[in-house]
Amino acid sequence: MSILPRDCRNAEIPLREVLQRTGIGLTQLSEKILDLEHAIWGAQTALDAPLEHGNALQTLDLLKQATDDLAGLLDRLGNAVPHSLGVSEIDVIAPMKLEALRRIVSSSCNVLQTSDQGTQQVEVELF
Repeated sequence: MSILPRDCRNAEIPLREVLQRTGIGLTQLSEKILDLEHAIWGAQTALDAPLEHGNALQTLDLLKQATDDLAGLLDRLGNAVPHSLGVSEIDVIAPMKLEALRRIVSSSCNVLQTSDQGTQQVEVELF
């Protein structure tokens, strides 16, 4: 598996874009958290499960709010960073573990996959 995108081995990427694209990745994560909340909310539950589901929903809601705040922060930071500041893709983006996020952050054309566009099954390695 290639760590870097095939078209740019030692690219210098504007820091502003890295921050903004990372915010996009967090926005996507937030949408997945919301989908998970809806799935838990709509699931058939046993009689003793509402308290457990309520706690899980509160935790997911906290995660979603934090993710939304971080996405907004990164977007605002990206807007505040001068255009001339760049970072090495191999130093900053290559160490990311999730290939999907690495693509979002490193590509110049980001396609934001929202929950209403459908989701694609992506294999996730657990270690």
